[in-house]
Order: sequence, then C-alpha cells, then structure tokens
Amino acid sequence: MQILRPFGSLVTLFLIVALAAPFVGAAANPTWVQSGRKAGTAPKTAPAKTPQPPTKKGTPAAKGKSTKTEAKSKSAAKTDTKKKSHAAKDKARPAASRGKRPLPALLEKPRNMPLQTAIPGAVVTLLADGEIAAAVRRLYLEPASVRGMMLIREMERIGEAQAGVKPAPGDEHHYYLNLGVAYHNLILFLKNHGTMNKRFVGKATQAYSKARRATRGAHQYEADLLTAALAATMGKTRDAERRVAKVKLDEVTKEFGGLTALISYYAATGDVAKTIATLQQAQPLDNSHQLKTWVQIGDDFFPLKNDPAFQDLLVEWAVAKGKRR
Repeated sequence: MQILRPFGSLVTLFLIVALAAPFVGAAANPTWVQSGRKAGTAPKTAPAKTPQPPTKKGTPAAKGKSTKTEAKSKSAAKTDTKKKSHAAKDKARPAASRGKRPLPALLEKPRNMPLQTAIPGAVVTLLADGEIAAAVRRLYLEPASVRGMMLIREMERIGEAQAGVKPAPGDEHHYYLNLGVAYHNLILFLKNHGTMNKRFVGKATQAYSKARRATRGAHQYEADLLTAALAATMGKTRDAERRVAKVKLDEVTKEFGGLTALISYYAATGDVAKTIATLQQAQPLDNSHQLKTWVQIGDDFFPLKNDPAFQDLLVEWAVAKGKRR
C-alpha cells in the first residue's frame, strides 16, 4: 500500500536509505523462518546434579539462593533483561519503524539496483495461501530490486509479529501502524495480481485499530485514513467515506505522515486529481525523496497507472530527479 505504507501500506507499508544490507544480510533464512535444532548437531543434555549433603534440619546445604530476597532480585533482573531486549530489538529496526512515520517499505534506491523486477508467480501463490516464510525464501532467490526488498521487509515484519515479537514500551502506535501497513501492502500486491488473502485484511484492520488506541490526536486520524483506504480497496466505499468524514483533514495534512495516509486513501478510491494534488502538497516535506520512488513501485497507484495526468506527473518527477542528480 503503501507506502511508505506511509506505507506505513502505504501506507500500505511502501523507507529509508540505501539499506540493501539489512535485507540481504538476513539472507534467505530470516531467523523467524527457522525452527528446531540444526541438522547434525547433538541434542543438549542437562548436566547431572550432584546430591547435596543434608544439613542438620534435613534441607539442602546451599539454601541461601532460594531466599525471598534473592528470588525478588532474580525477578527484577529478568524484568530488566526483558526491557533491554525490547530496546535492542527496537534499535535494530529501520528508523521509520521506531519513530516518525511508517514508511518502512520505501527505500532510497541503492546504486545499480533496479527499482523493480518481475515477481515470480510462485511468490503470489504462496502469499495468497498465507505461506509468509516460504514466500520470503522464494523471493530471496530472485535478483534484488527495491520493490522486492520492500516486499521482503513487509513479510519479515509480519513474520516477526507471528513469532511473538512485541512492541517496545512506548512504541505501540508505530509498531501496530507499521504492522498494519505491512499487511496492507501485501493485500494491494495480491489484488493487483488478481487474487486475495482475506485473513490479511482482518489482520491489517486489527493492527490499525490497535495503533489508533495507542495514540491521540492527528495520529489517530492517520490510522483512520489507512483503515478507510483498506476499506475502499476491498470495495466497501460507504464504510470508507463514513470513516473519512470523521477525520479532521486540516490536522492530518500538517505532517508528511498524514499526507501519505491521505494519498493512499485517494488512490484507493481512484480519485486521480486529489491523489496528484496531495502528492504535490507532500513533496516539499519529503526530505528523503521517497515519494518519487513510491509512485513508481507502490501498488497503491496501480489503479491510476494508465491515467494520462498521473503519467504526466511521473514524467515530471523523473525529469526533476535527473536534474537534482
């Protein structure tokens, strides 16, 4: 969907610098895809316990470690370790997933890497069947492209959530918004390939709802717009319009993230004029120049790709990008 799924899908997704390494580095076997013991390794066995001589009262000699004070200390240490683990995982995520706007999918194009290459039909089939891990492994076999990396990142984000990764304290809004965008982008991808996975739709809607409950103000409206964009994509026009009618657009359009969510909604409804106008409104706020990549590879814009006005915008931005270089 996005984006830069503000994609966020957008949002749905479609962020960031030349990060080919984080994606390729995970290689064809992201940790959450693996399970069980590696082949050829012996199973671990616990060391035999040495019986402790009984004390006068008939209790084990080394009883000090089981005192209430030490038990509390262990519990506190465990809690601290958990918090550090969350912080480490959060720090390891792309900047977009930790802060501002969920644009995890949109990466600054690395040199010599094509924006997109053909996605194998096998990947489409695996995603339609909900086989996320297998789809990741299959896509890693293809030549690298920005669009392929975007899809892998979205699938890995979903895989991590399925494996039990939870948001770091205080990061619930961005975590669930990015998760919703990841599902949203896969939904758009599948729809544009003539198929669908309805379970993804439910998961995206659920994630957006959690993201909305975890924040206040304009950020709630972003979640509403992305939910409306998803509804419009699924043909639920009245539901989408009802949600957007409650959004204070003057607050949403003050920030880049809000604008990208609104772009996703307009694109989902097929409103070319408003999509283009909002893209142009967001461009001055796009410090990373991600919009120009998004409009070329984002599945959000599939319904508009043959419109003359949208094609003119692509040409105009391509020329401007060439001059900037």
